[in-house]
Amino acid sequence: MLKKVEKYKEGKKVKEEMKECHPLNLKPASKFIEPIWYDCIKEIFSYEKHPALFSQHLLFLDDRIEEGLRLYRENKIKELVKTKNDVMALVESSSQEGKLHRVVIKGWFPEKLIRFRYEIIKYLENLTVSCDCEDFMINGKYRTNCSLVCKHISAVFWWLMQEAEMPKFFITPEEKEKGWYEKSKALEIATHLEGVSMKKYTPWLNVLLLKDFKGIPTSLALSIHREATEERYRKEYKPVWLTFSETETVEKLIRAIVQGYIEMLVSRGKSEEEIKKAVSNLVPFVPKERKGFFKLLMEKIFRRK
Repeated sequence: MLKKVEKYKEGKKVKEEMKECHPLNLKPASKFIEPIWYDCIKEIFSYEKHPALFSQHLLFLDDRIEEGLRLYRENKIKELVKTKNDVMALVESSSQEGKLHRVVIKGWFPEKLIRFRYEIIKYLENLTVSCDCEDFMINGKYRTNCSLVCKHISAVFWWLMQEAEMPKFFITPEEKEKGWYEKSKALEIATHLEGVSMKKYTPWLNVLLLKDFKGIPTSLALSIHREATEERYRKEYKPVWLTFSETETVEKLIRAIVQGYIEMLVSRGKSEEEIKKAVSNLVPFVPKERKGFFKLLMEKIFRRK
């Protein structure tokens, strides 16, 4: 379906053309956005206009994100200037060769590491975007059942997520096929650490170091898996990921594991000297003066015996 689009400057009509008319009930983006970000976007841009009428403001549409990825990969971003908070870019039009669209994005760099739902919502609420293309000027300004973000803004988002430190909530088709964590450099520290077999499944986990992970610093990750003990229990099972980006959390995890390890050695009849040696072998590089935690823990456990 086509509609007539008229453009005016200084009170005079300067352009008139027929454009394809998009239906009001557009499908929101779900293919290229990380799930928790998608849920937060829906939460922010949904509202009730009338008790019997529900409408949704759409921040992104799949086709705009996909077109933006193509523009980014084809080097259509001809100029880009960024500060820690603002970005101005010139993106070449995909329909008119040589024409450049001016994109402005404010608040792209988060004040702190984004890890929780309320932080995602706050970040999105403070994000400001603008483009001088017709898609944004018409659809974006009305903001009712349409995409606020055009393909040119999406292209700049892709650049910021891939080349800078914008939180990475866009997922490329390749990343989606391989898995969410393929976008980082994963160093396997330990793999296939089997737990005690249960009735239906044998659980195991991998310990990985995630390096160059967009949006967060180098982090520790555990991927939790399970294997069916019988054919009838075999179903598709995706690993569960636990990612720790805070050093304090990893310290608590190490302390808890070491305590559990010592308790296991005690229950197996190991002497205090054997346990001290075993623990020292785990962290041989730690100076004696910094082993106070292990000393106090050992005293506590053997006093209990």
